[in-house]
Amino acid sequence: MTRNAHFLLLSACCAALSACYLAPIQPPAAQPTIAPYPAMPPAATRRLLSARLYPANDPAATIGMMSGTIVVPEIGRGEFSLTIDDEFYQGEATRDPDSTHGKANAWGNRSGYLKCEYSMRTPTLGSGSCKLWNGAWFDIHIGPEIAP
Repeated sequence: MTRNAHFLLLSACCAALSACYLAPIQPPAAQPTIAPYPAMPPAATRRLLSARLYPANDPAATIGMMSGTIVVPEIGRGEFSLTIDDEFYQGEATRDPDSTHGKANAWGNRSGYLKCEYSMRTPTLGSGSCKLWNGAWFDIHIGPEIAP
């Protein structure tokens, strides 16, 4: 056989096989379903609370009074943020809907951290205590955000 004959034979085989289609014998296995996170409610249903931290020991007194915000999205978990000595802290505040007690933790952009425990007397008023990474203790007062 010549070189052209081999090429023609190979081309004919490729053309014949290109018309073939393989179909699976069994249907594909069912994919597991993953429950999505609950969607964030619209901004109209979210509350903005203020978090004011007052010094409760000597290391905290050198820092002074601070204020931050808690964005409450009505699903038991909110966003907690504040600035301490030029370090921005951001984290979350959580509370079981059936309880008045909650926790708030925030991590700073320079590796500091803040841990708080609080109790809500009403949906918008609460208090508790916070401990900064350096041993400074603060009393926290939570209340409705006051518009400027």
